[in-house]
Amino acid sequence: MMRELIKTILLTVLVLLSFFLTWNIWTFQGDFEEVEPQVTNNQVSIDMGYNLNEIVKPYQFLIQDQNVVYGTVDRVEVDKMFDALLNAKWTVPVSNSINDKDLPSREYDLLFPAPITSEIIKSLFSFTKDNTNIPATAVNRMALYVDDAHGKEHANTTLVFKDQTGKNIFYATSKNFNISKINSLSGSWADLGEDWVPYTRVMVRGNKEVFLPTHSTQLDQKKFLYEPVQIEKFERILFPDLGSVQEHNGVYSDGVNTLSQDQDVLTFSSGSGSQNISQDMDTIYDSWMKINSYQGWTDKYIYDSYTSKPASGESEVGFRIMVDDLPVYSLSNKYQAMIHLKWNKGQLLEQDRTLINLNTVAFSESHGKKLQSAQEVLQTLQNDKISLKDVQDIRMGYIMVQDTEAQIVTMTPAWLYEKNDEWHQLFTDSDLAAQVKQNEVQNMGGNDQ
Repeated sequence: MMRELIKTILLTVLVLLSFFLTWNIWTFQGDFEEVEPQVTNNQVSIDMGYNLNEIVKPYQFLIQDQNVVYGTVDRVEVDKMFDALLNAKWTVPVSNSINDKDLPSREYDLLFPAPITSEIIKSLFSFTKDNTNIPATAVNRMALYVDDAHGKEHANTTLVFKDQTGKNIFYATSKNFNISKINSLSGSWADLGEDWVPYTRVMVRGNKEVFLPTHSTQLDQKKFLYEPVQIEKFERILFPDLGSVQEHNGVYSDGVNTLSQDQDVLTFSSGSGSQNISQDMDTIYDSWMKINSYQGWTDKYIYDSYTSKPASGESEVGFRIMVDDLPVYSLSNKYQAMIHLKWNKGQLLEQDRTLINLNTVAFSESHGKKLQSAQEVLQTLQNDKISLKDVQDIRMGYIMVQDTEAQIVTMTPAWLYEKNDEWHQLFTDSDLAAQVKQNEVQNMGGNDQ
């Protein structure tokens, strides 16, 4: 009886103690200082993010057969072909030498604006072996050769990766490439469609092959309303500690890093460099990752330039705005139309980028402007005493002119050439006047005959 009484008393004490402790927890208020939540880069976004294959991609699609070349820059055609290559499974043979004579005569070429590395190729393409060995030589284009499939959906295909001169670097084969994606391109030239036109091969510096439309091209001038991205957004992204940042005359600094703005162009310099998160030190991939981490793509961009100095560990990567499948250039400040990142041994040292955000449809389009033929381009370069041995590239694109008061940019079609790592407009007013005079002389000569 006594034992039962003791048990009852103990149980009662425990129940009362549990009530007391529970009440203590509910009513307890700690003497803590309020801490502001820290905002990380991942919580700040500028605009959009893109997959790697949407940024690092070809810009030109060519079909070559018996020295005849047809091409297009139409995004739908280029992306359809590129996606078909990426969706196939590729095998790189151990012995990687191939004789062009053993390949079909018709080849389908995709050209990149700038060289891509072996790490980028491994990131984009699917290979049958995880540790596929790929040569370190940079790739500028790839050519697809399709065996006669006799109406089948899939066919044995060979994909040859080439440098800027057209020299074969290595090749891969696939048995599951879906040739239905290119069936419409395997017929006669007349069946290709209006987006396909004859192209002329031109050799520039370093024996690089560039391809220009053989005939003149009609393009429209376009006007866009734009909205500049506020530099304060980048302050939150680029500085590791906002508490130490001070602003003076529009320049933000934490004592090590500086951020400034001029002509709607952002410049960020890092005194120590921000450590690269990637271990393979591929700055093309890392640049895409860096911008993607805060959704920094304000418009349609394409990977456009790459320079590397392995001895010093320095490299520079550029991404350019695209409008209607053509690259955009600014002659007043080249960074108004691009994002440019400079690296040193895996550390980001500098970033220059446009703050202009088009991200809209053109509100005005003028009547078509006629851009000169490939032959006229070459003749004008010769007249201006510009040797092809000094020219790095030739492109058709848009020149962007900014009206800051109205917040309007005008895109004017033009021919441009690259020399000494700078883009220049071809066909200035004096060039056009000389061309008109030359045509008049030729017409007079033709009438005399």
